[in-house]
Formats: sequence, structure tokens, C-alpha cells
Amino acid sequence: MRTEDYLDYINMNLSARELLEQLAEEAAELSQAALKTCRTLDDSNNPTSAPEDEVWEHLDEEMVDMLNAYCAVYGDFSAAANALLDCHGSPKWERWYERVKEAQQK
Repeated sequence: MRTEDYLDYINMNLSARELLEQLAEEAAELSQAALKTCRTLDDSNNPTSAPEDEVWEHLDEEMVDMLNAYCAVYGDFSAAANALLDCHGSPKWERWYERVKEAQQK
């Protein structure tokens, strides 16, 4: 079967709510992976025994899982790509920049 067939089947057999539940679960797992990755950094007072290369790989896997769920919500593989393209021109970058700049000036 093609990957598109999997997406179509999942989209036809799960409700919008169920797809959003899956997206939320994957987003939570991505969050946990990011926190675990933070714990491998040198400035953490709460280190983990997990090897740094493994936690970065796990972070990547969880990002893909979340993007898959995002695509399932929209029923289209281009949904994640479009979201990534949208982030390029997002006003969030300027607001984030301003907060970081302000904090650095203090």
C-alpha cells in the first residue's frame, strides 16, 4: 500500500476528535522528548543517563510522529509542509526576537 492509502484509511475511520486526540498525544510526547534532551545539556542540574545522540534521535522521531498526526487531522500530507512554510513569515519571529533582545539588554 502507498502511504497516501494509509492516510486515507485513517482519515476515513477516525473522527476529527480522535485525530485531534492523537495530535495532542504526539505533541505531549514531543514535549517530553524536548525536556529529556534539555537534561543532556551541560547546564542541567538534573542530568539523565540517556546518551545525547539517542535523545536527539528520539526528539526527531517524536517530531515526525507529531507531523504525521497533524497531516492526518487535515487529511493531507502537504499540511505539515504548508505549516512549516507559514512559519517562515510568521510574526512570532519578531516578537520572539524582541523578547530575547529585551532580556539581553537587562
